[in-house]
Amino acid sequence: MTNLEVKGLLECLDEFTQANTSLSPQSWFTLSKNRKALVLADKDIESARIELVKKHGEKVNGSDEVAVTPNNIDSFKKEYAELLTLTSTLSLSKLKLIDLESNMPTLKGVKNIYLFFDYMTKEK
Repeated sequence: MTNLEVKGLLECLDEFTQANTSLSPQSWFTLSKNRKALVLADKDIESARIELVKKHGEKVNGSDEVAVTPNNIDSFKKEYAELLTLTSTLSLSKLKLIDLESNMPTLKGVKNIYLFFDYMTKEK
């Protein structure tokens, strides 16, 4: 999965858990394990983003804070977009679609829900 999909799926899981879904303990355990794997991958992505900011930025008013300079914003955006297209290899457990059936109405407005169904569900 791409790094952009990692970020999107993590956002989806955050909303999913706030949507008052009713799942079995096994399903919640599976989601929890998957979320931990996604958080670890996201930390690597965030570390790489920070390195890009340092590469294309400079310290703000003598503090430790670094911001991308206006002259480098385009090159930063290009490299960050490239970072998001790179692949992260994750092992995610899948939930059975039947276990989610009663929750379908509560999942309607969840961002990136398609990623959830692509990467974290199976038919049987």
